[in-house]
Amino acid sequence: MAEEIYKRDIERIDKIFLKVTQGFTLKSLHDHFYKLHLSENIPFLPAFVYGVPLAHNNPTPIIFDDQASLSSSIVNEEISDELLIEAVALLKKENVNINKNDAHGFAAFLKQVHRREITDGNYVIILNSGKSNVKIMQLQNDDDIHKDFLVDVTRTWLAQYSDSVIETREAIENAMDKGFILLAEKDGAYEGICVVVYIGFPNFIPTYHLAYIGVKKQSKGRGIGIELIQKAIELSNGKLSLHVDLSNNKAKKLYEKMGFVHKYNRMIYQDI
Repeated sequence: MAEEIYKRDIERIDKIFLKVTQGFTLKSLHDHFYKLHLSENIPFLPAFVYGVPLAHNNPTPIIFDDQASLSSSIVNEEISDELLIEAVALLKKENVNINKNDAHGFAAFLKQVHRREITDGNYVIILNSGKSNVKIMQLQNDDDIHKDFLVDVTRTWLAQYSDSVIETREAIENAMDKGFILLAEKDGAYEGICVVVYIGFPNFIPTYHLAYIGVKKQSKGRGIGIELIQKAIELSNGKLSLHVDLSNNKAKKLYEKMGFVHKYNRMIYQDI
């Protein structure tokens, strides 16, 4: 779980909210982030805030052999049934369906919001059994989706990293013919796209190339891009390459965390 959070490439995590029963998840998260900090992969350790029911018999479980060795703040929040109901209702508005008994992490976050302890920053909320309505689907040739629409959303969602209409259309046509296109869909609306073209070499270079991946601005930061890439890796059997803009450091870090390595610099001839 800690590795999944780390892969999201959040520059700085201020707090992680979760539910604790026996404390194994909390200990695992703390230990993993502590190792990341020691190896200088993250600048500092986040605080851990865990929610427990008001009537919990052991609101502060002793899960570490040496409490003095803890290197970050660990705080528990007692959660009322009313707060759990509020948490479930708010998550439902975000198209996340969750059982009340699994919403303690988000409820702990809400409790600190109500106390005005949440300021600008990055916060991770772990939901037990929470399910998003986002689905990753592979575009089929007989799907009623116009090519112009695919070109438009690709260029819009890539923003400053987009290519020309001609280049984008060419890649999409190749992907529809020999490669594949993935769409992230939620409640009938598209939230992200991944365009993978077919290169044709079985061994010389990877058979497939991830030409474009973009997520709607309002849906960024929810892991949709990661799900699209993971599906692309699966469908290509790992025979996948990609290009990344030299200035896009955030994307480079994400790709490296997902298993991509820097093999060489690509150079393109331009007639001066």
